[in-house]
Amino acid sequence: MLRKRWLELWERIHGDLHIAEREYENLVARYTEPNRFYHTLKHIEWCLDELDAVKDLAHDVNAVETALWYHDIVYDTHRSDNEAQSALLAMRVLAEARVPDDFMLNVRDLILTTQHTNIPDSWDIDAHLVVDIDLASLGYPFEVFLKNNHDIRKEYTWVSEDEFRIANSKILGSFLRRENIYGTEYFRKKYEDKAQGNIKHLLAMRAV
Repeated sequence: MLRKRWLELWERIHGDLHIAEREYENLVARYTEPNRFYHTLKHIEWCLDELDAVKDLAHDVNAVETALWYHDIVYDTHRSDNEAQSALLAMRVLAEARVPDDFMLNVRDLILTTQHTNIPDSWDIDAHLVVDIDLASLGYPFEVFLKNNHDIRKEYTWVSEDEFRIANSKILGSFLRRENIYGTEYFRKKYEDKAQGNIKHLLAMRAV
């Protein structure tokens, strides 16, 4: 189903289908790297499922979907520029496929929002959707949220337990300091309370 969906996306953006076939194999290879436990194809599936529920809200749903496919394609826990590298890779592929420049640049910018360092402008619905979709799993049932956190921990085996907990707690805590974790009304209604509760519960567990 993922392959079918990927090829349908490329038909909609009028990309070269020979490149699409090659790139799908690259995507699978990247997202199944042995160092990945959370940032896998399953995460992409979750993102696409979340997108399906809000696609009518998007200004350019094809750009949003393309960004979601590519936002974690480069993932090396020893680096701090994975999103930037993912955006560059996506741009190279889209340029080769001869998609319009404005679409390519839009995808780049949407991927960069998943750095989660800045809240998108209020008018940029597509950026808010990408951010909210990427963070949707914070609002899943606590058992799933906890497993996801454990899977992220396994991606940082080279970091000590104390270092990971401090860094991870800092990141999670930064979401609580926002006015809202989610920028769109849809995701606030669906996940805000649960996401805040999950984070607070985990941080409280660590404080014991």
